[in-house]
Amino acid sequence: VTAFCIGGSLRQVLRDPEIVTRSKRINNAAAQRCIVGQIATGMSYLHSLFIVHGDLKASNVLLHPDLSRPSRWLAKIGDLGTANVLAPPLTFNTVARINGTVTHMAPELLREKRSSYASDVYAFAMVLWEIAAQGASAFPGVTPVNVIVAVVRHDLRPRFPIDTEPVIEQLAIRCWCADHAARPSFDDLVGSVEREWLVGETSSLLASSGASLSRGLAVGAQERRRASNSYRSRVEGKRAPCESGCDSAADLPSDVSSDLPLSTGSLMSMEVSKFLTMAV
Repeated sequence: VTAFCIGGSLRQVLRDPEIVTRSKRINNAAAQRCIVGQIATGMSYLHSLFIVHGDLKASNVLLHPDLSRPSRWLAKIGDLGTANVLAPPLTFNTVARINGTVTHMAPELLREKRSSYASDVYAFAMVLWEIAAQGASAFPGVTPVNVIVAVVRHDLRPRFPIDTEPVIEQLAIRCWCADHAARPSFDDLVGSVEREWLVGETSSLLASSGASLSRGLAVGAQERRRASNSYRSRVEGKRAPCESGCDSAADLPSDVSSDLPLSTGSLMSMEVSKFLTMAV
């Protein structure tokens, strides 16, 4: 039994801010940080119980008014229908069927069916992107099969809006790292939020992330555009993956859901530079 949340889902409030009062809209740094911190705390608690959520996304984060702070929400993690137990000494579960939302699935989950705490952290990065993009779909117009191709084969991630809170974007870079072992745990993330965000000292939030993060922070809008254009030039003139026979409908994990509008277009024919960036 879970609490009834009258605010609806995080995605609803992001996509249609007119449904709530102006003070409760999640379109400023303070409100976004508050929600991010609560999601990280909730996921940290879930992992402390040895539970992998398996389908963390904005539509599965439920909101309820915070009576102690009228301008804020209480965020609660919902929909544990795809959750699985991951008790020590195991570090991952190999699932027979991949269930969830393909846009939020980590590369190792798509590639090897490995579900872990780290795959939840990857999904958290996608939630950060949803918050920054105000509930938009991460890969608009791309079929689920081609999302898999983009993430697994080409290591692409959705591009953050230019006005994104820098700390949100930097945090996502850590969390959607292609190497699952390099992603922080939710305990680490909660510690960062409490230590840096609440105190207001954000400059050192990601100091422990190492060289890979440093490279990530150096990838500004111009560099990301160059990387995407480079990718486009490499695939120029090639046939789409599904057309060439290397990716068929059979490659799509069973029972995956997607907020994407399904289309017959392929990744190779899209103008990917509009919304994709290379993962670091």
